[in-house]
Amino acid sequence: MPWATASERALDRFRMLYAERGFNVLTAYAKPINFIWPRSSQPVAAEIVEFLRTKTGKAPIVVHAFSIGAFMYANVLTYISEHPDEFSALEPRIRGHVFDSIVFGTLKELRVGMGSLLTRRWILQQLIAMGTSVYFYLTYSNTVTIYDQLIDIFWKNPFKTSVLFYYSLIDPMCKRDSIERFIANWKEQTSQPAHYLSTPDAKHAEIFRAIPDKYKDTLFKYLDTLKLEQQSSPTHSKL
Repeated sequence: MPWATASERALDRFRMLYAERGFNVLTAYAKPINFIWPRSSQPVAAEIVEFLRTKTGKAPIVVHAFSIGAFMYANVLTYISEHPDEFSALEPRIRGHVFDSIVFGTLKELRVGMGSLLTRRWILQQLIAMGTSVYFYLTYSNTVTIYDQLIDIFWKNPFKTSVLFYYSLIDPMCKRDSIERFIANWKEQTSQPAHYLSTPDAKHAEIFRAIPDKYKDTLFKYLDTLKLEQQSSPTHSKL
């Protein structure tokens, strides 16, 4: 589940990592409107779940979410929690989680995240962040209330696997204290070690670009701990 401004070329670098380990790769895209108006994410989440449930056999699944992609995954968790049949079908297959530079923290991080969704220009990002404050105020019950619900279910992820986190200590959208509290919470919930790699100076969602060898080595070591009995052939799928 990629970050909002990800190019296919950038995503291919990650897809090839998983292909190297024998995975099929499903890329579940989200649009800015899905974040701006959270209710629009629900049909997308339902489509993702339906695809995983009916088109991927019984193969084990590893979730890899970047930045705002974690927001879409929270929508998937919400949908699954409301549909017990989907949960029972996927629960034994979800074997691992990898979270990279996820937008996580307070409303301030959400405002910054909104700006990054819509433009790469810093000045415009600041203007959007200010305008977002007004937008959140006017649409509170349809935005902030839903964001709070999504964050809550993300903290209570029903799939109690181990987890791998990548984060930068200077990332304004992925606050260090929030991530480290979340890592501790995940470890407490699952009674499994939490894996992570932090870097002091990488930009948002650019950790692999900054330290590719460490990124790959950490990912592969984590995948080894999952002891997956079945992996699929290295082809790419898109949704």
